[in-house]
Amino acid sequence: MRGIARVYWRLLGAGFRRQSTYRLAAVGGVVANATFGLLKVAVLVATVHAAGGELAGYDVGRMSTYIWLSQAMLGSLNLNGRTDIAERIKDGRVAVDFLRPLDVRAAEIVTEVGRSMFALIPRGIPMLVIGVFVGMVPPGSLAAYPLGAGSLLLGIVISVGTAYLVGVAGFWLVETRGLQVFYMVISGFLAGLFVPIGLFPRWLLVIAEATPFPSMMMYPIDVLAGRVDLAGALGLLAVQVGWLVGVAGLGQVLTRAGRRRLEVQGGCGADSRPSADPATALSDGARLPGAVPDVLPVELRARPGELAAGGVGRAGRGLGALPRGDPARRSGVPPDPARVRPGRPGLLGRRPGRRSL
Repeated sequence: MRGIARVYWRLLGAGFRRQSTYRLAAVGGVVANATFGLLKVAVLVATVHAAGGELAGYDVGRMSTYIWLSQAMLGSLNLNGRTDIAERIKDGRVAVDFLRPLDVRAAEIVTEVGRSMFALIPRGIPMLVIGVFVGMVPPGSLAAYPLGAGSLLLGIVISVGTAYLVGVAGFWLVETRGLQVFYMVISGFLAGLFVPIGLFPRWLLVIAEATPFPSMMMYPIDVLAGRVDLAGALGLLAVQVGWLVGVAGLGQVLTRAGRRRLEVQGGCGADSRPSADPATALSDGARLPGAVPDVLPVELRARPGELAAGGVGRAGRGLGALPRGDPARRSGVPPDPARVRPGRPGLLGRRPGRRSL
């Protein structure tokens, strides 16, 4: 148990270090977040002033707090639906993941959470600094800080777990980009990225609360901003935990079902010999790249005596290159290179490029 925990801890660190290599992307993210944050300030603060100084419980200070907290969290939440697991399913590399002594779903989520944790540093902290100078107000209770940190972590894991569900749809779909675009459109809106969900009409608010999206962004913002008391914060945390359990369970079910459905077609080139190692074939019917194909070309088929003799002689030509009636063809003894007729390829002795699997 301790060894497994150490492995996942290293995966978390690996995801953190992987994301830290994209420094210019982090700088570009800061510029984009700051730009759109200032645009949201101009629009939403003007809306609050037009409403008489308060709108659905948001005054200018609370609206500014919402804006800059949402911009700080944006880089750490997966609201676009893009995941590595979708690419690995598409190109067949997921077959190797299933051979590893780790849970595929847990390993993917832990690695992505590590990447999201790093994004809080270069993209989250600058947004909070800007927000302090643009009207952001701190929460009124010190309990909002630890509860908000826990809510933020739950929101990150829920966003990664939900995006994982989009990725594993690749077990049944040829292309998942359309589903990713649909996820990106509805997730940002229902999570409260553009406006607080408290401004939604009642029917739309009910729909949003019936999805895991508010648990990704809106609920952590409400806890961090101090818009709810201690009992309300604990209630929001309980809702987040419930969604986390549901998303994780569904991800596990889909992963197991997808593994049973998985079929990866493999083979070898004309100048490479197929592997006869049964360990290269998956137990669920999938084949790894390099596995023995079910049907071999004519030139790779051999008589039992030829296979027993090793197929290819020292001169690079097999028993099939010997003259007819030669005793070596019947006995299976490797031929003398001097007795092999030149210019006639034998088993696996064809020149590269003639035929391929």
